[in-house]
Amino acid sequence: MLFALTIGFVSGCQKTTDTDDDTILVFAAASLGDALREVGEAFSEESGVGVAFNFAGSQTLAQQIGASGRGDVFISADERWMDFIGKRGLLEEGTSVQLLSNRLAIVCAAGADFQVDRIDELCQLDFAFLCIGDPDAVPAGRYVRKWLEEETCGNGETLWSLVRNRVSPTSDVRAALAQTLGRLDSIGIVYRTDYLRSGDRAKLLLESPQADVRYPMALLKGHSKGEGGTAFHRFVQSERAMAIFEAHGFERVE
Repeated sequence: MLFALTIGFVSGCQKTTDTDDDTILVFAAASLGDALREVGEAFSEESGVGVAFNFAGSQTLAQQIGASGRGDVFISADERWMDFIGKRGLLEEGTSVQLLSNRLAIVCAAGADFQVDRIDELCQLDFAFLCIGDPDAVPAGRYVRKWLEEETCGNGETLWSLVRNRVSPTSDVRAALAQTLGRLDSIGIVYRTDYLRSGDRAKLLLESPQADVRYPMALLKGHSKGEGGTAFHRFVQSERAMAIFEAHGFERVE
């Protein structure tokens, strides 16, 4: 039953209605959606190979890949779920690369009154909920927890310890942003790229100082479309693709 549900989900998230012999299947983190669709169009224009995307939280994608054995390329929002697939022997050896980086952004709805100039000001900020991806499973949530565990308040308590009881966990980073924008009494911590795509609906309070978010990419074992998957894997690392990613706010890995 899990297999059937997995295949149904993948089919429902494709860019095209059905995969065929000329279409590759790419499993990619939800935060890459807008940029990667544009990259896929550029790739298809150049190569003549179609691309179908399945966008979701990295944890969901990894479980789907493990259950179905389908797909040509996996782009995760962190190493944990890439390792999850690797330990099951589902990655093509020697193809894992660090594709992109991103950073975190503390945001609120445009109409909210919050103001933050330094990270430690969250210690006194009066907000109802902190909307983030579930830190026990979602990469964005784990990045948030790590950042806040490294920051302390005046009494020596970590910022994470102070706010953890107000965390409202979501299934992926875009759900966290949607929840944040739906309330005036809450803040969220999401990827900078998701803040940028929200336009004037969100207000930026603070960005993380380092682009510590990483997006590893690898070919999946026995990728069914042969050279198409390999060509896409190569194209996504090209200057043409990188220019698209950078226009959406992603950064190159240093």
